[in-house]
Amino acid sequence: MGMRTNNYEIAKDQARKLFLNWDQARMIERCGLASDGEYLYLPFLGQPFRVSRATGAAENLECGREANFEEALTLYDYLCRELPPPGMAGQWKPLHALRYAGQSSPGSSSFYQKYADRFQEKQGALRQVLSQIGKPFPVGDIACQFPVFEGFDAVFQFWEGDEEFPPSVRFLWDDNTPDYLKFETTFYAMGSFLELLERKIAEL
Repeated sequence: MGMRTNNYEIAKDQARKLFLNWDQARMIERCGLASDGEYLYLPFLGQPFRVSRATGAAENLECGREANFEEALTLYDYLCRELPPPGMAGQWKPLHALRYAGQSSPGSSSFYQKYADRFQEKQGALRQVLSQIGKPFPVGDIACQFPVFEGFDAVFQFWEGDEEFPPSVRFLWDDNTPDYLKFETTFYAMGSFLELLERKIAEL
């Protein structure tokens, strides 16, 4: 576990250093960021974050802590891009159906099953938390459209289990997602969202 944690920290530090090589003035203009002399400010999953302009360190202001690996890598990927955000296409697809050449995603049954099992026992709390984070989505036993970044949403769906099928969690992404995040980064964003749901449920 120590080696794995160390590898995460190394990757996070490398991404932080790459962030510092980018033109922050252009970044602010391109993404419409709030900023001052010390920090860039932006919401991620509806939570306030800031990134130090001097060191690149990212912080989750809602939790009062340093951004974890998944949060930080998603922030850096979103910020460190050449083209401005294109806006949403308005077409929802599972991740494997998007234009990520040669990429395949793990099945939801393995990637999200532990969350689905826990949400099965807390459906009322899940519904309450989702109503605070996003807006209702018509497909799914419990589902919502939630903000990833400003002007860029995704969809979370929970399907209740029964005697034949276990509960399941799925995500849908906008057709323009590849212009916002790399393929692997979408998994960091999904992991961050599931952790956010669990934290919010625990706080009820």
